[in-house]
Amino acid sequence: MKTVAHIFHDDEDSLLIGSRLPRRWAEVAAEHGVEVEVFVFGAAQRRLRQNDREVDRRFNTHIDELIAAGITVGACLKMARADGSPASPG
Repeated sequence: MKTVAHIFHDDEDSLLIGSRLPRRWAEVAAEHGVEVEVFVFGAAQRRLRQNDREVDRRFNTHIDELIAAGITVGACLKMARADGSPASPG
């Protein structure tokens, strides 16, 4: 079974809680046979390239920590390319 967190709003609570909660899920997921994945899109995805506000820096730190913990984090490739992100498939 897989649990997917979708982070798409860019208000402070959505960014910070949405990017912190999957880490907590992952702490107990394996013992229950559940895989955790995060998908960032919409307004939240644009925050992945920003660091001008404290909330942006914290959000990006949380995302980096999820990736470092082995949690799959995905985003919309089409949107990333439209925003000028250096994105590649895979």
